[in-house]
Amino acid sequence: WDNFSVPGIWEVKGYGTPIYVNQRYEWDYLIKPEPGVLPDTLNHVGLYRREVNIPQNWDKKQVYIHFGAVASNLYLWVNGKFVGYSEDSKLDTQFDITPYLKKGKNLISFQVYRWSDGKYVESQDFWRLSGVSRDVYLFARNQEHIDDIFVQAGLNNNYTDGVLKLNTEVK
Repeated sequence: WDNFSVPGIWEVKGYGTPIYVNQRYEWDYLIKPEPGVLPDTLNHVGLYRREVNIPQNWDKKQVYIHFGAVASNLYLWVNGKFVGYSEDSKLDTQFDITPYLKKGKNLISFQVYRWSDGKYVESQDFWRLSGVSRDVYLFARNQEHIDDIFVQAGLNNNYTDGVLKLNTEVK
C-alpha cells in the first residue's frame, strides 16, 4: 500500500505511462480491438481504502458518496459489502451508502481499472490517464428532501409576459 492523494492521476504520480491517441484505441498494440474485449495485460488496477467516522449529527440522514470523475470505472464497497459499479471516465456518480454504514469507524474501499468496455465509446483526441481526476466526498441529507427539479422558462402574450414552470420531486 502507498499513500496516494485523491484526486490523483496514476501516471502523473509515476504509476504507469500516459498514452496519447487520436482515432485509435489505446490498447490496439496489445490486441485487435473488439467491443467488450479488453487486454489481459497492462490493464492496471488501483485499490483505494479509507476509514471514516460518520458525524453524530448525520443520524437518521441519507449518506452519499460522490465521485467527481474516475477513469475508467469503479467498484465500491463499504465495510466489506459491495455497494455498486460505475463506468464513465469523465462524468460524476454517487451512491447512497446509508444501509452499509455503522456507528463508529467505517471502511470505504473502491477499485479502479485503467480500461473498461466503456473506453470503446471514448475514442477522442486526448491523453489517456487513469485514476480519480476529481474530488471524492461524503454528504448527508434529510430523509425528506427535494430530489429533482425541472425548470422551464418561456414567453407568451406576444413576448411580453414571462412564464416559469417549476416541477419538483420530493422524496
